[in-house]
Amino acid sequence: MDDLKSEIAAFCRRHELSESQFGILALNDKNFVPQFNDGRDIRFSTADRVRAFMAEYKPQGAAA
Repeated sequence: MDDLKSEIAAFCRRHELSESQFGILALNDKNFVPQFNDGRDIRFSTADRVRAFMAEYKPQGAAA
C-alpha cells in the first residue's frame, strides 16, 4: 500500500489539495489520509475507490 500512499501524495501536490480535502472528496472522510499514513488498514475495494477518484478527478473550474 506504500504505492498508494505515494500516489495520493503526488496527486495532492499536483492538484494543490490538502490531505483533508482529498479525503473528503474521495471518500467523504477528512481523516482518511493521515490515518492511512499512520498505518490504518484499508480494503482493496477502498484502494480501488481512491484510485478511481484520482483517475476521474476534474478540478473545479476546469474546462468540461
